Amino acid sequence: MDICRLDSLDHARSLVDCAYEVYGLTFHRSWLYEAEGLLEVNRRGDVTSLLAIEDGRVVGHLGLMRPSWDVLHEGAPISDPGLREVGLSIVHPDFRSRGVQALLGAAALPFLMAEGAHGAFMKCVTHHTRSQRGAMRFGGQPLSLSLGSVPRYIVYDSEQTDPQQPISTMGFYARLRALPPARAFLPEGFEGVAGLAEAVGVQRGPGPAVHALGDSVIEMRWQGDRQLAQIYVLAVGGDLIDRLREGLRWLVGGHMAHVAVYLPTDHPSLVEMGPALQELGLFLSGWLPGFYRGGRDALILQAVAFSAIDPARVVVEGEAAAALREAVLDGYQEARGRCLRLLETGRRGRVRVSVKTEAERATG
Repeated sequence: MDICRLDSLDHARSLVDCAYEVYGLTFHRSWLYEAEGLLEVNRRGDVTSLLAIEDGRVVGHLGLMRPSWDVLHEGAPISDPGLREVGLSIVHPDFRSRGVQALLGAAALPFLMAEGAHGAFMKCVTHHTRSQRGAMRFGGQPLSLSLGSVPRYIVYDSEQTDPQQPISTMGFYARLRALPPARAFLPEGFEGVAGLAEAVGVQRGPGPAVHALGDSVIEMRWQGDRQLAQIYVLAVGGDLIDRLREGLRWLVGGHMAHVAVYLPTDHPSLVEMGPALQELGLFLSGWLPGFYRGGRDALILQAVAFSAIDPARVVVEGEAAAALREAVLDGYQEARGRCLRLLETGRRGRVRVSVKTEAERATG
């Protein structure tokens, strides 16, 4: 079995066939079914597709992706080029349990180091622990848990589960290079995130509160078929809570079931905003070092609007993941119903957002 990088239309077409055998047409990234689109995102460097080839056909895939590469601000992606998401793991059903992903994972590290990555993160489902164990073998530490972040189930060939229940995902981070020490201005009530930094050997010290001035800068995205949305806070201003309230009201009012909010932790004014963030129905998801352009960390909060999360379906591997699971589920129970109350007050008018279709994002 050979491991190579995607660089030909024939291999792109074979990858489309492999994806179809695994997911049918249910996978949410539509460009995975478009050979020319696959080549384009690889040529741009947004995705590096590693392929396992057997007898001339693709039987496995692992993607090294710049996270949120389709979200632009001032003409450039908001995420740091030194952070990579390792995902889009695909193995043809005929080649399961033959070490295909182990081979692809071993091949990924030289590519990540050659690209100058400081870290890699992986999102693993929690209705089983197989992918979590793989992330830990890669050196990953659990840093986030997104409850119900796959509200509509993706069909994995013959694997069966309850299609009415959402799937949660555990985020793992593997540090590849040292990050410089920095202050982490954590909102009141979310100080426990500092322990996640210690777990991956990143120095992040607390800082004092400073009142926010100026205007916030926010980008929003959503995937309607998955009822999933993201709010990226690029700059924190005195209007942040009002802007988040406006955005959450619009997204939840538009039937988004899960909203993730990425807060840059280099803003001292965040310290005093904890109670106001919790009042919006936001609770802990986790933390991602070096997420934003310039190497700024992100505190990840989440709101769950319509999904009823069954804790029994959130299965994790290891003590660190179990501790994070407990903290996140506690936050979920405390926050239940708060974001829905936003719909009872105020007006669900249009908010300031920029929108691209998925096809436009894939082709630039």
